[in-house]
Amino acid sequence: MKFVRGVFPSDGTTLERAVLAERLSSGTWLLETGTTPPRTHEPGLLLAPMHALAGTAVSLRSITLMRCNLGAALIDWLHTAGCTVTEHADLALHEMLLNAAIHGNLEVAAGASNVWAELDERQALIEIALKDPRRVARVVTVAVGWNETNGLAVVIDEGAGYRHQDPPRSKPGGEPRGSGRGLMIARAAAQVEVCDQGRCTRLIFARVPTAVG
Repeated sequence: MKFVRGVFPSDGTTLERAVLAERLSSGTWLLETGTTPPRTHEPGLLLAPMHALAGTAVSLRSITLMRCNLGAALIDWLHTAGCTVTEHADLALHEMLLNAAIHGNLEVAAGASNVWAELDERQALIEIALKDPRRVARVVTVAVGWNETNGLAVVIDEGAGYRHQDPPRSKPGGEPRGSGRGLMIARAAAQVEVCDQGRCTRLIFARVPTAVG
């Protein structure tokens, strides 16, 4: 599958879901102005193991990604292109994009999501990371598409990766660890595969038959 590179303007504007979806088109890879993703981010390489028949892709810096609802826009585009997927696919993709941006590229460790002190501390660490030229220049690439039986999404970052456990460990009493919540949410809507030492996540969504008539 061949992808043509396009430009994603970087002007600091928060883009609405519908505007993002309109910018997407099959066979196009939108790159944020001024970014140069590594070869491992090429959409054709990302989607090839999943036997995708068609797709689109976007590469953004973490700070840009965090300003827009790209996950929902990509799922909207899939539906418009004729691949309707299971409910909550947009939430699953959104979680994986945030994981890639915050924990991958910005190197901000996950923590307990239900402890206010840790949430405040993590937000402060994100603000510090966004002022680091090395980390803020890193790119998250997401490619979505479909094959004959499934909707597909692949998210890859430029972070150091992590040691993946499947399924995530739990604290005593069955409460999931904070670092596993994003993956748990994603697994509720998709088959999830973590690869490249944690830098890449593949989501495989069930296709929903489109009503006729």
